Amino acid sequence: MSHFVIGSLKSENWYTEADFAWLPVGGVIADCLKDLRPDGGTLSVYEVEEMASDDLVRRIVAAIAAGADNPRDVAYFRFPRAAVEALHVTINPDEPGRTGDDEVNALHRDLQQLSAVKLAELAGSMAHGTMGQFTAKTLRERIKAEVGARRLALEKVSRRLRDELGLG
Repeated sequence: MSHFVIGSLKSENWYTEADFAWLPVGGVIADCLKDLRPDGGTLSVYEVEEMASDDLVRRIVAAIAAGADNPRDVAYFRFPRAAVEALHVTINPDEPGRTGDDEVNALHRDLQQLSAVKLAELAGSMAHGTMGQFTAKTLRERIKAEVGARRLALEKVSRRLRDELGLG
């Protein structure tokens, strides 16, 4: 079974019933929807095998964040593909990602035909997946390391971030 990874989230937007007694079992606070930015009913995610290393997941998150001018503390979720399939969401593997990491781009999937209701249900599935976090400092270090290892193309790192990290 595979999992999807979604990054560029704020952990404080993803509280569940364990954090708020008023949320129903399986619920997630509505603030999480601020982090999900579908475009035309499509949400961008990355697919990894269930046993994929945390390092690969962190590589995905770093590749996504590299395009931002000022990466901040960021959270990400890893959640089962089966949860998406159960919602009857269309999964399109044909549109490559747009990060500076070709291997990461090959893992890109578009979740399509998302209504507001399906997006909210999907957010609930995500919130009960596995959450990870990067501090802004660690994220910057990871981006610099990925460029140094030639896995992340320098020209896909935002100009401001390149200057800040001394990458030219």
